[in-house]
Amino acid sequence: MCVVKRVLSVLLTLSLAVSLLAGCNSGSGNSSADSSKTQSADSSEPVSVRWIQHQIEYADPLNKLVDKYMDEHPNVTINLEVNGTNYWETLKSMLAANDVPDIFMTDGYNVMRSYTDYLEDLSDEDFVDVIKEEARQCVDLDGQVVGLPTGFQGNGMIYNKRIFEENNIEIPTTFSEFKSVCEELQSKGITPMINGYKEGYHLGFFLGSIGYAHIPDMEEYNNQRYDGSVTFAGQPELMRCIDFLDYVLEQGKNDPLNVAMSDACTLFAQEQAAMMFQGEWTWGTIKSINPDIQAGMFPVPVSEVAEENKLTVDTNCCWHVGKGGNATEEAKKILNWIALSDSSKEIMENDFQITPAVEAGIISAIIRSPWLRLRLCRRAILTAGLGLVGQMVSVMPLDKSYRNIFLAM
Repeated sequence: MCVVKRVLSVLLTLSLAVSLLAGCNSGSGNSSADSSKTQSADSSEPVSVRWIQHQIEYADPLNKLVDKYMDEHPNVTINLEVNGTNYWETLKSMLAANDVPDIFMTDGYNVMRSYTDYLEDLSDEDFVDVIKEEARQCVDLDGQVVGLPTGFQGNGMIYNKRIFEENNIEIPTTFSEFKSVCEELQSKGITPMINGYKEGYHLGFFLGSIGYAHIPDMEEYNNQRYDGSVTFAGQPELMRCIDFLDYVLEQGKNDPLNVAMSDACTLFAQEQAAMMFQGEWTWGTIKSINPDIQAGMFPVPVSEVAEENKLTVDTNCCWHVGKGGNATEEAKKILNWIALSDSSKEIMENDFQITPAVEAGIISAIIRSPWLRLRLCRRAILTAGLGLVGQMVSVMPLDKSYRNIFLAM
């Protein structure tokens, strides 16, 4: 799934993020066919494109997108490999062996810098003109556009509308109100939270959304973290985040480090708790388990000032053309088709259920999205800093010992 990423703070959520950005199940999904080895920009000659992708939750929509392109371009065969298990290790091994995929995915921002030598400059492609301004930084590498951001996704507190309505519970807008909601649920024998942090990156989402996202200048703070001039413990927004996490963990019955995203979705779909922190990318999984469930999303109320609590959104998937691949010109055509064609737009909106990061179709996508109906507000977090947090917490017990580790940083 997704992966730890940069988040935009929103009034929203239109992906954040989200997801995601962000979520991701384990597994793999593939679409492939026999093809000629001949690679040519001539539309009359056969072309084979290799595309590798993370985010197993989008395997079906991706296969539909690929099939549609091949229907419209019969000389092209796209071999799609969706890997939700060990994508990053596979990508690095391929590149190390100089086996460069024609299209591959990263989270953009600082994550894509690890693959600088394999990113084709796409600055002159037509799709660049329609990338939303809020998403452009995601694929900007020292002034060059090196990818196509797919869409915005967001994350927040997902809640069961039926449980809230039947118990006359209002959506909390502050930390105090959130505590009151949890107490009310507990008094009626309802478990307030499902906590699933088996995937380390998901706790990174949590810390980013309600920690980094509230830091006034997170880019400067992130730079200071790397040079050692500031600490986590010295940043009130982050410590407030840890306080909130303490409380949330007390509101769930499950062992958070043994509950994966798919498990959390199942528990939520079975209505075994009223809330969980997750992203909009979970909607398809939840709905497939319980088609009748009614769910919503509200901002994580970490602050006692309601206006400071916003949903978060960012781009959580960027498609790149591999420099040194066998079909770079066709790969560029595919990205242009995704961003600019009506047939692609329909799939992105109806099947991916995300808000596109390009101008075409963005209004209708906002209407279609089941949860995200706000507008972008401001940028919120550097992927590098969020990744540091997400990777660190994934290898330690998720109990009060994590607080001591943060205090030492």
